[in-house]
Amino acid sequence: PPSSAYDVFIQTIPSRYYPWFMLVMQFVLVLGMRAMGPMLEAARRAQYKRELNPPGARLSEVEIDKTLEPEADTPRRWWNGAVPILVTLVAVLLGLMLTGYYSAKDAGMEITAANIFGEGDSYGSILWGAFFGSMVIWVMTALQYKQGGKIVNQWKYWIRLQPVPTDENGEEAVPLLSPKESLASWIEGVKGMTVPVLVLIMAWSLGAAVVDCGADAFFSSVLTSDSLDPRALPVLTFLIAALISFATGSSWGTMSIVFPLAAKGSFIAGGNEIFVLTVSAILSGAVFGDHATAISDTTILSAMSAKCSLNAHVITQLPFALVVGTIAALVGYVPAGYGMEGWAALLVGIVVVCLFTLAFCVRVDHPASRQDFWTMTGEFIRTKIFRREPSEFTQVPESKREYCDVWTRNFWRMETFTTCCSQSDDLDAGLEDDEEAMAAKLAALNESEPSDDKLEDSTSSSSGEQAGLQVDESVMRKVQL
Repeated sequence: PPSSAYDVFIQTIPSRYYPWFMLVMQFVLVLGMRAMGPMLEAARRAQYKRELNPPGARLSEVEIDKTLEPEADTPRRWWNGAVPILVTLVAVLLGLMLTGYYSAKDAGMEITAANIFGEGDSYGSILWGAFFGSMVIWVMTALQYKQGGKIVNQWKYWIRLQPVPTDENGEEAVPLLSPKESLASWIEGVKGMTVPVLVLIMAWSLGAAVVDCGADAFFSSVLTSDSLDPRALPVLTFLIAALISFATGSSWGTMSIVFPLAAKGSFIAGGNEIFVLTVSAILSGAVFGDHATAISDTTILSAMSAKCSLNAHVITQLPFALVVGTIAALVGYVPAGYGMEGWAALLVGIVVVCLFTLAFCVRVDHPASRQDFWTMTGEFIRTKIFRREPSEFTQVPESKREYCDVWTRNFWRMETFTTCCSQSDDLDAGLEDDEEAMAAKLAALNESEPSDDKLEDSTSSSSGEQAGLQVDESVMRKVQL
């Protein structure tokens, strides 16, 4: 049996099939420049029409809070974000190692990395890390001065016991954030964390209530009964965790609820192997449901950071989540639960994910604007069964560059991976050429206007010139695009 929670955590890494398969699919999608379903249309629309959101998208639901935005004259410097995060990470790791070392030493345990991190005080380490990170950014913003949108080196004035410089308007250089502003920003950040913390507290409370009322013992007795094959526990737990996470929108809350119900019974019913698979299924299923739902905080924040409508973000990512979740259940947890080694199921699942991505996903820059199987199936149902008008899809513009897919011999070249970007550049160049042509025609039109004393004689000729110099409608449409 595992010696600590950290040992269980390490043992579950190879069998967390959903995260592994999703990472592999994203790598193959990016490398092969492929997509499927609504994501294929969204990628082509963004690349060839320069439209991030579909028509009629409600962007108000993903508006970013401007409260913590810096002032317009505040210079943006990367170190103001990187250094506090680095300090926080270092402080957390040091806290874990120090508390784990002394805890393991006091308990008479062998001083190993597993025992140190397993016995470390994670809660205290995170608190100290957050404290040091907050103090560092407070000090950094107080010791950096700005003036006219630039950083001012105030130290050379302080060393000479001189005041900080003033500009032509008489305004002195000031810190990036005063202590009062830093405190106000810190409080706003705490407000933003209130809802997630309340969700976690409620989830922990529900998990504690489950244990106190004896539900964990009841489920343990059900799981250990003869009516249920313990080898099916991992896949069942994966599906249950995914449903709870999808309904609640919280992966952490799902873990707090399902762990007391399934972990103990799986160990009693199937031993250490089924226990480890069940724990990994809880973790993976919670992430799967959180990834697929529209009410998850991570889903909403992802849409906000990309300035994408929430509805479009959910619709485009849901097919990938469902496909990977299905593969994780059928190719991962079912074979692993019935005797296959966890790493073997992982390798088989990776092969299946790669083959599915290459077979059913389509290149974004396909010259024939080809649609994937799922889109064509949905369009067939839409037009033939529901008798609706066919959907309009973005067409891939013509390109002089050679098209090659992963199945062809000349795909693995550097030029291949710049095809999409090159087509976008060609589109931009074409638009620029159209704009220049239109400007030249308009200039010629203005020069061809007749003078007042020859107006009557040149009426017919000038009208003919104007008719010949009218801007082509297709050029106007491209310029408007």
